Amino acid sequence: MSEELRTERRVSVEMVPEDLREFNFSAGLFHEKQAELANLSKGGISFLTDDVDNHYEIGQKLKIMFSSRKIKLSGKIVYVYRVNDTKMKIGMFLSPSAELDEIKEIIDNISE
Repeated sequence: MSEELRTERRVSVEMVPEDLREFNFSAGLFHEKQAELANLSKGGISFLTDDVDNHYEIGQKLKIMFSSRKIKLSGKIVYVYRVNDTKMKIGMFLSPSAELDEIKEIIDNISE
């Protein structure tokens, strides 16, 4: 990807609290999968998943659930690509919400 879609600073996975580095995401009621954070910003998230058998599309809505903090976020896919035979990378624009504001606070408290 050559075009930068985020306007906010990206925070690398190493700087994010450990309990936010793994989470579940869903594309529907019966489609909950595990994911591993790649990076995070105040308006977007990218993550890796081994769910390579499902077809994800730009514009598709997903929900993200951080069970450790009971935070649920939603948003739309802005990019998706296969990293290798076992991993896919998905980037999302996050919809504004009170729970996204919690994530923004966490990012504000991370110093680089």
